[in-house]
Amino acid sequence: MRYKLESFESSVTASFVNKSNLCQLSWNGIPNKYRATCWKILCGYLPANLSRRESAIKRKRHEYMDFASKFHSYSSSLNPETLRQVQVDLPRTAPTLEIFQDARVRQCLERLLFTWAMRHPAASYVQGINDLITPLFVVFVSDECSDGDVDAFLLDDRDHSDLSVASSILQISTESLENVEADCYWCLTSILVRIQDHYTPDQPGIQRMVHQLEDIMTQINEELCDHLSRNGVAFITFAFRWMNCLLIRELSLKCIIRMWDSHLSEGGDGFENFHVYVCAALLDCFSEDLKRLTEFEDLISFLQKLPTSEWGKNEIEMLLSQAFVFRNLPNGKKAESPMCPKVASLSNGNAYSEVDFFSSVTEAISRKRSLYMASIAGMSRMMNDVGFLFYG
Repeated sequence: MRYKLESFESSVTASFVNKSNLCQLSWNGIPNKYRATCWKILCGYLPANLSRRESAIKRKRHEYMDFASKFHSYSSSLNPETLRQVQVDLPRTAPTLEIFQDARVRQCLERLLFTWAMRHPAASYVQGINDLITPLFVVFVSDECSDGDVDAFLLDDRDHSDLSVASSILQISTESLENVEADCYWCLTSILVRIQDHYTPDQPGIQRMVHQLEDIMTQINEELCDHLSRNGVAFITFAFRWMNCLLIRELSLKCIIRMWDSHLSEGGDGFENFHVYVCAALLDCFSEDLKRLTEFEDLISFLQKLPTSEWGKNEIEMLLSQAFVFRNLPNGKKAESPMCPKVASLSNGNAYSEVDFFSSVTEAISRKRSLYMASIAGMSRMMNDVGFLFYG
């Protein structure tokens, strides 16, 4: 762990960040202390040049607050329907987390989402974008309040034993909260530009990803695909939300934050192509559970409420590892591998039934490291494509 921390410290404090190296480090998970900075660099928001960072982020924050305050001041007359939809969706945004019940936080999110809609009229605001802001907000606000300790902000509102979240939010200055808001806006913009056709009329990008998921699953688990088809379950009925909200409603925010470490490390491809393989790995993990269900209603109910509430770091890293394997299989054909033991009957508590979890992850990552290194060169080019958004 110490070596990992030192590696990130060396990378982000270098006079000029080697993005290929940062991608390689970040794919396997970013320590809390460095996550906010790494995400901003990987999104192209912070310059790779250390000497330019302070002035660049100050300029971008000022630019955001300037146009956001103007848009929001006239929101009721500019586009009252969009404002109303944002206000309707905000109470549904991570409703079990205390941080998103705070009045100042909701005000920030309302202004941010309305500003996004006004600045991007082709996509405007679509339900689901409100979910995408939550990982960014938690990571950036935790960096302001608790040296990146995201766990402090992921307490369920049913846990009244710790009031640190409420006290931290109350103590954060208005300026710091506005900085978090601006950082979230620019990083959200970077992410959504890569998948903008997910939120244009008819959402062709999402439909494309759903079809890609079905094609992948036909190759790696044809038996499951046949089972779903025989029982009238079309992929669009459950996978649309998986793509629209990037699994934020299927996995805990803690797991999503870890998943985004890898997605952002994939460059422009992470939230599009690689995410489909993550969804394939998720579906494949529950293959045996699904094949035991023979009623349409039971299948849909299971797929819309996957038993992942107890998942943590180990499970999400297993999922990402399996997704990486699926993406690199020749001809998409599934191979027997200890990379992802069947996570069968999770709801019954039998999480790892075929191989020892920890040894499988360690061995699998070691075996695949050389293959991943070969793909890093391509990632650097994709990351540079995103950088022009703010500094081109």
